[in-house]
Amino acid sequence: MEVEYRRETVRSFEEVCSRVKEVVEKNGFAVVAEIDSSGIMRSKGFNYPNLRIYDICNAKYAYTLLSVTNKFEVIIPCHLAIKKAGNKTEIAAGIPTPITSLLNLDDESKATVDEVIKTLKTIVDQLAETGDSKAY
Repeated sequence: MEVEYRRETVRSFEEVCSRVKEVVEKNGFAVVAEIDSSGIMRSKGFNYPNLRIYDICNAKYAYTLLSVTNKFEVIIPCHLAIKKAGNKTEIAAGIPTPITSLLNLDDESKATVDEVIKTLKTIVDQLAETGDSKAY
């Protein structure tokens, strides 16, 4: 069962991060938080490659799923990670399937989760697009 969808690109870390808001909004989501995770770790004395976490949300999907069960409160918002990996950049989205598969969801809610997952993968793919990127 997948817990993430990850792509690698030759785009720089800075270039990918600069495109996040545009690509996320183009897909009907909004950036609700941006966390400089590597900066936080460095401030505590830990060396870690550039890592930025974006919390992203689609209000319609969130409302639909939260109306079914409050258990979605710990899943929402979705997480998008951008990480410098050598001379490349990794882009990953958390996939909620492992948690949602434990819930007794109706077919409509399952369809909503599937649509969220499809959109998250599209966002990652669009951020990675260069003609020289790969999924793994």
